[in-house]
Amino acid sequence: MKYRFGSRLGKFLAGLLVSAAVAGCVRDDTDPLAGPDTGSSGMLRIAFSIDGMEADTRAVATDPHERNLKDVHVLFFTQDGNYITYQHANVTAGSSYVSFPIPKGLTAGESYRTLVIGNAHDHVPTGYSTFDAYLNHSAASGSYQTIRQDLYAVVNSVHLEGSSASGSIVLPMWGEVQDGLGNASELSFSGNAQSGYTFSGTLRFWRSVCRLDLRHDAAKDLIIEKVKLVHFRKGGYYFHNDVPWAPASGEELGGINDGKWITVGTPADLTDGSKRQEVKAQIYAFPNMVPVVVQNDKQTTYLMIAGYYQDGTDNTTANPRNKLTYYRFNMAENGRSQLLRRNHFYRGIITRVSGPGAPSESEAEDASAPLLDYTVSDTWKDDDNTTVTDERGNFLTISRAMVSFAGEKDLSETVKVQVKEGLSWSVEWVQNAADAPDYAKFTYVRSDDGSFSIRTKDDNATEFLRKARLAVKATGGTVSSSSPLTAVIDVMQLSSKDEIKVLMVDNQIGTVQYRAPGSGGTLRMQVQTGSKRSQWKVADVDNSCSSIGVTWTASGANGGMLEVDVPTNISAGERTFSLKVTRMNYTGSLDSETTPVTLSFVQPKSDYLLTVTPSVPEGQDGLVIDGFDPTVTTLKSGISVQKKFIVNLADPTNYQYSVESDFNKDYDLFLSKDRADNSTITAGWAANSTCLNKLTGLQNGESFYVNVFRTGPGDPTIRGTITIKAEPKRPDK
Repeated sequence: MKYRFGSRLGKFLAGLLVSAAVAGCVRDDTDPLAGPDTGSSGMLRIAFSIDGMEADTRAVATDPHERNLKDVHVLFFTQDGNYITYQHANVTAGSSYVSFPIPKGLTAGESYRTLVIGNAHDHVPTGYSTFDAYLNHSAASGSYQTIRQDLYAVVNSVHLEGSSASGSIVLPMWGEVQDGLGNASELSFSGNAQSGYTFSGTLRFWRSVCRLDLRHDAAKDLIIEKVKLVHFRKGGYYFHNDVPWAPASGEELGGINDGKWITVGTPADLTDGSKRQEVKAQIYAFPNMVPVVVQNDKQTTYLMIAGYYQDGTDNTTANPRNKLTYYRFNMAENGRSQLLRRNHFYRGIITRVSGPGAPSESEAEDASAPLLDYTVSDTWKDDDNTTVTDERGNFLTISRAMVSFAGEKDLSETVKVQVKEGLSWSVEWVQNAADAPDYAKFTYVRSDDGSFSIRTKDDNATEFLRKARLAVKATGGTVSSSSPLTAVIDVMQLSSKDEIKVLMVDNQIGTVQYRAPGSGGTLRMQVQTGSKRSQWKVADVDNSCSSIGVTWTASGANGGMLEVDVPTNISAGERTFSLKVTRMNYTGSLDSETTPVTLSFVQPKSDYLLTVTPSVPEGQDGLVIDGFDPTVTTLKSGISVQKKFIVNLADPTNYQYSVESDFNKDYDLFLSKDRADNSTITAGWAANSTCLNKLTGLQNGESFYVNVFRTGPGDPTIRGTITIKAEPKRPDK
């Protein structure tokens, strides 16, 4: 919905409510039980493939259980998009084909649009006992577009943490019919029930989830006992191709910290004397996006880690597993964005542990500063990679030509290596480089056939930059051992004495002046601390903000946004207020060496007799309210969104206000002075006296609610006007 606020008039946009049900479905008891790679007369037999994660990330190949396909649903539509029926088919273990009888109503030689879903029987939408029950309720009398949009946003009730490589748990998948060239196509078959049916294309499937792995390279200091996924978007959207972001996804899509614990194996000894623990192909999550990650925010997907920190007091050499503590490991680097995409692979790498964790999960969840140094790698870094080739078509590619570290010890970075099939590669220090003599201050260890890691051995407490150089060499095949393909990596470690400490708000230091509009609004500014591990905090100055109702972002990480919400100034004249921003060390203590930044605000008296909070955006579109809510509910035509507005009057003694809407109050939206009961009120064509389109006699500072009825994805936009008027009080009021 759109609300345009000009001359105190508001325009809203909302989608019409669309509901759908299903008819004409093929029963599940017709599922074929053909053996692997075999067909039978009367059946349509289609080959299928499942996308490998390495195609997108070049980081890891899929494990066998990640490619398991147990069953398939195919929905059929006419060329015009009218729904016909669906067919379900089981997939025999070991087979690379799907076989099913042609449903009634389909004709050889005709082309049909399709929607294809994999493993839906193991991943049922919230609120339904089976996937077929969901289809029977949601798909009949629908069209290709509306049903696809419903499937696009339906919420899966089964979370996926703790699945194992045994293959007992399968992943939800989204499929596509493709032609012989791999392009999306319609489905057209030939033949008959006696001679058999044929189709020249294939089915291609992608996972609806991403994979999260953990690698712990500081296992000498912390022995991890177990780990679990904490996913505020725990339900997840089924087939969303991109990454939806819902700020309140904790409330809408699942609980907090209710995942299953996964036991982590005993630390393994590495060749450089360090120890490592890993969790591979056991944790999966639905897509999530957070614009700026803060250590203890309420939107970031993270791992809860329980382990024994080897402090020599509680956990000793003789008894290393005496006291268990907890750590929060965000699957993103603080101060940056979290972007978890479906069908992608993400690996979190712990490089250092700075101390024992919190005594409880809740305290670890709420901790404002991390106790783990780590990186989260997802994709090959194409911006600085190096490729070396020869005239015979051999190649060697390294993902990074330069690796730099902060001044501390035990920091680690990963370099990926790719060579032509048939070649092998090795890595070694360049020991005679005059401009890079510090190779003894670093170490490296080969992680697998596609990568190796570099680690700092000591703190660089000197005043100088440490430099070293690595050579990666590829041999074998037609590459001469005396002249290998060679790529060079420059390695640097900064001085720990020169850690960048800075505090800037909108690239300014000292006292920063801002002018807030008299009518109120939200001011946004970026805060920089110079280190991704440090944070910032904001405090009121002399209670000048709290006393007038100003609210603000309390804390954040490097690069985060500070938002200051300023109410309307209906006082006698101009007013001032201030906030102080301070820098925090990564340990959570105050950084007393960095000068705070003071934000000084000036706000003139409002020019308007009537002001609405929150303020309405200027421009053609005005305020937009999306009436679509993907949460499955039994109240299909109930209230989807309730938005509160507060009205302030410059002359509350002599004026009151009224609100009037020209939307249809019974099936678009209605007004209420207090929050309406969204558990009982539903949209309908009959008049409902509970739903109002006009409120009168409202006083200064009182609020009203706009209650929007539920809409469907892709519904057409409707427009209307809500008018808010300041009116003189009657003498008897």
